[in-house]
Amino acid sequence: ALPSAAPSPAAVPPSPLAEQVLPSRLGQIRFKKGDSLSKMIARLYGRYTPANLRLVRRANPHLRDINTIGRGAAITFPPAPGRPTPPPADGRHRIRLGRFSSLEAAYALVRRYQDDLPPLRILAMLGQGGKIRFSVVVERSFADRASAQRLQRLIERLGQPAEIFTRWEPGGLLLTPPPE
Repeated sequence: ALPSAAPSPAAVPPSPLAEQVLPSRLGQIRFKKGDSLSKMIARLYGRYTPANLRLVRRANPHLRDINTIGRGAAITFPPAPGRPTPPPADGRHRIRLGRFSSLEAAYALVRRYQDDLPPLRILAMLGQGGKIRFSVVVERSFADRASAQRLQRLIERLGQPAEIFTRWEPGGLLLTPPPE
């Protein structure tokens, strides 16, 4: 008999996804004056949709009326539905304004950011050992470094440090939808 071209199941190395213990929540954000649940959802999941709202509502049964969330209320955010994915390896230039160990700290930066600048996203990344890290990035990416540098300089002139990157942390898995 001819040898099989496909490796036997025992020879296939296990997927890093299979080894990761997936968290049931990304973290919480305490609601403050001027906050909007729809903006929180858009910043974390990429856009505000009825499906994303249902996801957040299921994680927060204590919220009776999403239109009247009181200051100080803790809003829990679960990972996006589906399996975590590796970040895009597209070589595009992205601008990161900060890395944080908590969702609350990441959103504090989003609150301070000027609304007339390009929108921000919070990306939740599951790293080795099951630790979640949050990156606050400009939603838009750039094909060339010069275009990214123009926006980076504008952001920095307004007092916010920013870095350009093309590679994500090795071995990380996105728990929120990747940026477009």
